[in-house]
Amino acid sequence: MKKKILYLLGLVGVLILGYFNYYKEEEGIKEVSTKIETIDVNYTSLGYKIKAIKQIDDTKLNITNFENAEINFKEMELKANNVLLDSAKNIFLENNIYGNNGKNWEFTSEKLSYNQLKDLLSSDTGVKAFNKKEDLEIQSKIFRTNKNFTYIELNEDIVLENQGLILKADKGRYTSSNKVMILSKNGIIESSDSREDVLQGKFEKGRYNSKTGVLEIFSPFEINYNGVILKGKELWYNNLSKEIKIDQEPEIYLKKDSGLEKYEGKEGKFSSDKIQGNLKNMVFNFLGNAKGQIISLEKQTNKKIISSYKGNNLKVYLKKEKSGYDISEIKGKEKVVISRDNQVLKSDEIYINLYKNIAFGEKDNEIILKDSKGETIIIGDKFKGYLDKKVFNSVGNVKIENIGKNGKTTVITGDKGIVDDTKKTAEIEGNVKLENDELICTADKVIYNKLTNKVKTFGKTLVNYKSN
Repeated sequence: MKKKILYLLGLVGVLILGYFNYYKEEEGIKEVSTKIETIDVNYTSLGYKIKAIKQIDDTKLNITNFENAEINFKEMELKANNVLLDSAKNIFLENNIYGNNGKNWEFTSEKLSYNQLKDLLSSDTGVKAFNKKEDLEIQSKIFRTNKNFTYIELNEDIVLENQGLILKADKGRYTSSNKVMILSKNGIIESSDSREDVLQGKFEKGRYNSKTGVLEIFSPFEINYNGVILKGKELWYNNLSKEIKIDQEPEIYLKKDSGLEKYEGKEGKFSSDKIQGNLKNMVFNFLGNAKGQIISLEKQTNKKIISSYKGNNLKVYLKKEKSGYDISEIKGKEKVVISRDNQVLKSDEIYINLYKNIAFGEKDNEIILKDSKGETIIIGDKFKGYLDKKVFNSVGNVKIENIGKNGKTTVITGDKGIVDDTKKTAEIEGNVKLENDELICTADKVIYNKLTNKVKTFGKTLVNYKSN
């Protein structure tokens, strides 16, 4: 009986050992790979056509990676070293990205994504987009648009370049339908070619039309154009024609870096209610309450002369010299008053050539010459003045009035006259009449000396002494 029990126990042991020998647990279960690689692929899904050197499908994450890929989606073409297509069929591109939307827009980036559902092309690391047909380039760090580029939302490091003009800002939006870019915050204006005329400026709010080339600024601004500084609070500027308008608090400054002591040019400042001008021919119209001041050096004496200008309408001409722009001519209308070097010129129509120091008055003219002995007032229909020589020729209804410090007055009238303020003489011709406190004299010609108060007459002369 014991032998039978032992035999059965042995048999059971053999069976158990056999079971563990043939049915023992494996050392470990290896996870089957979820990635599938394919070489030289042509992939099509949900409108995307992708050609790549390598395709890697992750079946677990349901994403697909492509290397050195070309993507076509409707009219848009994309290229990148690395492309990821997620489960929602959004595209993420990295490294050497190039795109073409099929509507004249090309773009480059290092990191870009496209959401097909939202039709959103975006980057937070920078995009440079260019339209060769419109000569337009736009770039910024944060970039949002759709595949048709009907709009472009821009933030940080914005740069727009168009037809020789560069605009920079922190925030912007471009709309393709009207070709308008809205810019704000830390705006900068620059010329794209520093070898040409240099344009630099700052502003806070602006709008630029890349089709018309018109820049509008709606905030305080300052622009430096080759040393000519323009300021104001509202600007209209056509980059193609170079026309410019400043409608709020306009000011123009002209400065010389070399200093007045070494340069015979002029420094100046002009302001008015409105300014219209042109940066190409450098002519500016100052409209309404125009005011100006010019500091210059007199060549003969090296004396600094400060000239001031007032009127309802002043037109200022600038001429380019080696060291920058210089004021060459000024035209004025409507109650113009010019004061310089003890000379005051008043006229409703005046022209001054500052290179030749010649002034012409055409309407309602009055010249006032002041010195230590008094003042001389010249009135005539027209006049020509040699400002540096201090000689003034008047024609038509001439009236010369000399008022001394003692209050004594001498008045001379005639058809034409010449006043030499250096020699202190007045020469009048044609129906001359001279009158002072003592006498009335008529003659064909009179020469009057202000210093000696003596008179020389020529031709038919008649003197009537006044009785006390």
